[in-house]
Amino acid sequence: MIESMEAAGVVSEMGSNGSREVIAPPPPRD
Repeated sequence: MIESMEAAGVVSEMGSNGSREVIAPPPPRD
């Protein structure tokens, strides 16, 4: 799942400390 989000540009690649930066906001839950 994380890999697909990374491919879609939602999260960045895993950093050296293993954390990821969320680039896009989560979709609204309407």
